[in-house]
Order: sequence, then C-alpha cells, then structure tokens
Amino acid sequence: MRRIYMDANATTPLLPEVFEAMRPFFLEHYGNASSIRKQGQFARAVVDQTRDTPSSSERNRLL
Repeated sequence: MRRIYMDANATTPLLPEVFEAMRPFFLEHYGNASSIRKQGQFARAVVDQTRDTPSSSERNRLL
C-alpha cells in the first residue's frame, strides 16, 4: 500500500529539479541572508535578485 505524507507543515519533499537548483546553496554558498558577514550578504543578494525570477538560468548567472 502506498503511503501519503500529509504533515507538510514543517517540511515538504523537494522536486529533483528544485534540489539541483539549490545544490550550490546547500553545499557551497550557504549563509544566513540576515547576517552582516560576507556569506550572508551573498545569500541576501541572490535572494533579492532571484525573488521574482527563480529560474535556473538566473541563478547560474549570479554564481
């Protein structure tokens, strides 16, 4: 019998293409976007610049 996970309040599974788009930020470019440190400021810039256009081509241009 197939199980269905119904409690997506705290977490949800990622689509493979979303995981691939986010991989650099999980492994290399992690930083708190609210931080004043360099890593945080980079994260903030990426968030701000891609907020309205979350396409992989835009994200890759920023890296």
